[in-house]
Amino acid sequence: MKSRAAFTVGFIALLISVSTASAQQQPQVPGNPNQPDVEDVQKRAERGAAPSWTYSLGLGESYESDVSFSGAEGNGDWARNLTGHLSHIWVLRRGNVEAGGDVTHNSYHEAEGVSRVTYAFNGGTSYALTRRLNWRMSGSVNQMYSQDAQILIDSGVIYPRVLTRTQGTFLGFTYLLTPRNQLDFSVSTTRVAFVDSDLVPGTSLVGRASFSRTVSRGQNIGVSIGHSVSTITGDIEGIMGTWQMTTGPRFTLHAEGGVRPYKLNEHSTQYSFVPGGSAGFAATFGRGHTAGFTYEYAVEQAYGVGGTHFANRYNSNYSVKIGRRLGLDANGSYGRNSYPDRPGYILDGRNVNFGGQYLIGKGLALGASYGLWIRHATDEPSMTTYRTMISLSYGGGWR
Repeated sequence: MKSRAAFTVGFIALLISVSTASAQQQPQVPGNPNQPDVEDVQKRAERGAAPSWTYSLGLGESYESDVSFSGAEGNGDWARNLTGHLSHIWVLRRGNVEAGGDVTHNSYHEAEGVSRVTYAFNGGTSYALTRRLNWRMSGSVNQMYSQDAQILIDSGVIYPRVLTRTQGTFLGFTYLLTPRNQLDFSVSTTRVAFVDSDLVPGTSLVGRASFSRTVSRGQNIGVSIGHSVSTITGDIEGIMGTWQMTTGPRFTLHAEGGVRPYKLNEHSTQYSFVPGGSAGFAATFGRGHTAGFTYEYAVEQAYGVGGTHFANRYNSNYSVKIGRRLGLDANGSYGRNSYPDRPGYILDGRNVNFGGQYLIGKGLALGASYGLWIRHATDEPSMTTYRTMISLSYGGGWR
C-alpha cells in the first residue's frame, strides 16, 4: 500500500509540475489485448461504473541485427526485455484526470554497455470551466533509445543508438463562440536531450491560436496562427488555413496549407518564406479495421544536428482485430530532411513495424513483433537494423 500511495503521489506531482508532447515507442513487450485502455475506462464511467486502474507485466526476448546501429559487421545481439505498466483515470463531474507510466529493463546478452532502463511517464487533466470554456493540461517525461524516440522517428531522423530524453508540456483552452464557431488557444513546450552524446539538444516553446467554423454537417474550415521559439534555430511562424470533413462516424479527411515564415538561426534578423501544410485521413471500416495516413511538409528545429531543417514526412498505420483473441497492427514512417545551412545534405529515415497479439486466456497474451530502421545520409554509409521479438504478458485492471 505504501508503494501504491507513493506512485499515485508521484503522478499527481507530475501533473502539477509539467503538462505533453511526445509518446514513447520503445522496445517493450507488445500490448495485452485484454488490458483495458483509457477509452474503455471512459465508456464504463459513462455507464455509471467506477473508474479503473489498469496494469500489465511482460517478459520478452528480442534479437537486433545491429545493436548500436552503427553499421558495424557482426554487431547483432539478443536481449531480454522486462516491462511494467500502470495507469489510472479519475472521472470528475466536469472532466477527468489521467496518469500512467511504463518502465522497461533492456538487458543485452553480450553488448552489456547498451543495456538500459527506459521509461515513459505521462499525465493529463481536462475540465469544463463553463458550458462553453474547456481547459486541458498534460505533461510527459520519456527516456528511450534514439531509434525509438517518436518525435525523431516521425520526422525520419534516425541516429546511431544513444539514450534520448524528451519532456513535453501542453496547456490549452477551447471556447465555443456559437454552436458553429470555436476558438482554440494553446501553449506547449518540447525538450529533446541526448544522454552522453555530442548530438545537439533542443528546446522549443510554441504558442498557437485557431478559429474554426462548421460550414455543413461534418465539415469544418478555419485558420491557425502559430509562433515557435527555439534554442537551436530562429523563430518559426505558421499561418495556415484548415479543413476537415467527416463522412458518417467512420471516415475523416483533414488538410491544412499556408505559409511558414522562418529565421534560419537565432542570429537572423530577416524572415524567409516557404509553403507549409499537411493532409491525411483516418478511417474505421469493416469489423475491427482502422487505418490512417498523414503527409506533412514542415519547417522546424533540427534535433541532434542543430539549426533548421525542412521535412517531408509520411506516416501511416493499420490495425485489425480478428475475433476476440487476435489483434494485428502495422505502422510505417518515412522522412526526407534537408538543411538550408548545409546545402546538398539530405537525411532520409525509414521505419516499419509489424506486431500481433494473441489472447491465450484471461489476461494472458502472447505477442510477436518485427521492426526495421533504415538511414540514408549524404556522404555517409547507409545503415539498416531490424529487431524481432516474442513475448508473454499479463494484464488487467481493478476498480
